[in-house]
Amino acid sequence: MDACPLNRAAHSALRIGFARCASAKLAGMNDFLAPPAAHSLRWYVVLSKPRQEAQALKHLSYQEYEAWYPLYTQWKRLARKGWHIAHAPLFPRYLFVRTTRPEQGIGPLRSTLGVSGLVRFGGVPCCVGQALIDDLHRLQQDIAQAVEQSSTPFIPGQQVLIAQGPFAGQVGIVSAQAKDRVAVLLNLLGREKAVQFQVDTLKLQTP
Repeated sequence: MDACPLNRAAHSALRIGFARCASAKLAGMNDFLAPPAAHSLRWYVVLSKPRQEAQALKHLSYQEYEAWYPLYTQWKRLARKGWHIAHAPLFPRYLFVRTTRPEQGIGPLRSTLGVSGLVRFGGVPCCVGQALIDDLHRLQQDIAQAVEQSSTPFIPGQQVLIAQGPFAGQVGIVSAQAKDRVAVLLNLLGREKAVQFQVDTLKLQTP
């Protein structure tokens, strides 16, 4: 179970970028779809093979492409280690790639180890602008700062499941949190009572 800020803004930004790309294709806006050799601030969107993002990133770099696989910071719970800060992909399998030299083409991208292909619209490789990349970088930094400044993965108002101890199996609402301990409102004998729990004994309750 993970506890992380929702990355809806990131997915919304990428959808907007794809929508602009598709609109550009339909409108015949060739300059928007032109390769980064002509527009150095344009990035191609590459789809990796399943679970081969790291391999794709490494081999794209070997070929002197500039490649970025955006990650976000989150709280993650492991059965034996409890809650800890980890990283996860903003867009699983999607990488952003651009050329680094005017003469560098995109032909080798398709045969790069770990790469499944380019995102295309109407058969034309789609590019997104530097503004979208900058927005994603800022979002990545904002999420990382928020998570790293928090003392626990829980915030007041969240619904949690008690995973261990005499209250195991009960569901409550977080009312307060401090380092290593969380106050949870439980319904006990018909009355709500705040009970303190260690962070590692709690799980996020999914709908």
